[in-house]
Amino acid sequence: MDSVSWAKANNVALVGTWHSNYCDYVKFYSAAWWLVPVLRRYIQQFYGAIPTTYVPTEFMRQKLTVEGYDKFTDMQVWGRGIDLERFNPVTRRSEAFRRRHGFRPQDLVLIWVGRLVPEKRPDIWREVYTRLAAEGLPVKGGEGLS
Repeated sequence: MDSVSWAKANNVALVGTWHSNYCDYVKFYSAAWWLVPVLRRYIQQFYGAIPTTYVPTEFMRQKLTVEGYDKFTDMQVWGRGIDLERFNPVTRRSEAFRRRHGFRPQDLVLIWVGRLVPEKRPDIWREVYTRLAAEGLPVKGGEGLS
């Protein structure tokens, strides 16, 4: 809240951005379910001090509106995410990457990029991987930086 106070005291424009839905994350950590109302109130108070908050998608804006955040800040969509023109497996396929990691040209390559934490739902990724392997598709597990 120091930055909010400083911006107001110095007449500096202030906007917020929504990056993590902490209240939803709590359900993945069983002992902390009772924190949701306290956490939600704190987050509402924080964003209530900011005139406009930018959210990543229309879906997230609607979800936060249902949860009442629109009463505290004006929410606008600031689209972010994967640039599908730049990162397109059809036009940007790397045969060198495939060779380096032992994939054949016809292999389906499924990659997890992100933090491996419960709220990112790695269980869904694992289920897809398992189904592909069960269907006889060539899949390969690996490791990465932690």
